[in-house]
Amino acid sequence: MATARSKTWVLAAVLLIALVASLTAGGQKEPGAVTIKLLGWQPGGAEAWNKVAGLFMERNPGIKIEMETVPMEGFYPKQGAYITGKSGPDIMGNNCGFETWERKDGYTDIRALKTPKAVGHLLDTTSNHLAYDKNKPAYGISFSYQGNVWYYNKKILRSAGLDPAKPPVAWQDFDRAAKAIKAAGKAPIATGVGHTIAYWIFPEVAKNYWQSEQQITDFAMGKVRWSDPPLAETLKSMARMSELGWFQEGAATINMQPDGFDFFLREEAAFTPSIISDAFHWKAAGDAIGHENVGAMLPPSINLNSPFARKFSGVPGSSWGITPWSKHPEQAWAFVTFFCSAELANLWLQMGGMQPNTTQFDASINAHAPAFLQIQEIIKNPMVHTGVLNSGREVDELSRGYQEVMQGQLSVDEWIKRLNRALDESPLKKPDNPIWK
Repeated sequence: MATARSKTWVLAAVLLIALVASLTAGGQKEPGAVTIKLLGWQPGGAEAWNKVAGLFMERNPGIKIEMETVPMEGFYPKQGAYITGKSGPDIMGNNCGFETWERKDGYTDIRALKTPKAVGHLLDTTSNHLAYDKNKPAYGISFSYQGNVWYYNKKILRSAGLDPAKPPVAWQDFDRAAKAIKAAGKAPIATGVGHTIAYWIFPEVAKNYWQSEQQITDFAMGKVRWSDPPLAETLKSMARMSELGWFQEGAATINMQPDGFDFFLREEAAFTPSIISDAFHWKAAGDAIGHENVGAMLPPSINLNSPFARKFSGVPGSSWGITPWSKHPEQAWAFVTFFCSAELANLWLQMGGMQPNTTQFDASINAHAPAFLQIQEIIKNPMVHTGVLNSGREVDELSRGYQEVMQGQLSVDEWIKRLNRALDESPLKKPDNPIWK
């Protein structure tokens, strides 16, 4: 009896030791282990991000990655709260241009970390610097290349008697196509409101009116007012798109992300203005309606003689930087450089449909997608993306004002006045601001 009791105690002790060992190995962090938190909107999709984070943690068992994902339209309030509180994640995403410059207090200067080993494979790192100047602070790096195209549904074009191999190049041609598309029972363009107005529509209309690169630089510095010809004509033409009936009914009452794009995915519209990478792109469209049915094109031009009319508005995609309050900047930078590495370019391309910010990728991975192959040709003739040269106040007014213009509640003249006020209230868009020195 005593022998059986002794055996029971011995067995219990062995099980207790095994349980403690198991908890120590799996339930607690290793000595010196740290948790790196990232705030983003998961460009490329959750599946790709989870795969990349898993690979990183396998190779770096002392680091745990936690990701906080916020939809794009709600990202900036969340980011702003962290910046105001000077605490939060170790890594935050952003877009290049004024979105980063106006929120630079949320990022550390990483110039000293941008070694050839870390960023030498990237095509563009200049756009992550303040004022696009390599001599000024850099606030992140980008793993993707981004920019604007229009996607089109080949089936709808055929049903309207149009040739999908020859989508409209000029505005007059597009207007004729729009009439045929409406006669076939579909909307010409699927769109919506929100900040995409400033980034996806404004630059594609404005490039018909820019006369020089210097004029675009002057726009960034606040030297070009909205009442000046290039911008005033842009706003008039944006209003004209709505007046001509090119958008679906109710476009002014929904967000582009995701509702406007979903309208295109449901095959209720022939065209949609969108982007080449990260989300709302060729992969999302092709996965929904068949890659053989999706094409990509530059938007139709108002003025084919403009020096920028047939250029691609390009910019590095989402930028990733280290927060100044991070207690683990080295580990955070290790993760940033890992997911921006050339090694992962093909993974992002295949799983997320990302356009890599490097030449070290295999385009044949997506040879099944005609729109992707068209994009590879389109991006060979780039220009600066003028949408990201709008200040936050200008972005808000472009979006809010266009919604009112589409609904007939605001005249273009009043819209111009409101945008001039937004410009005047933009601290960085002043020629004498130190960022331009």
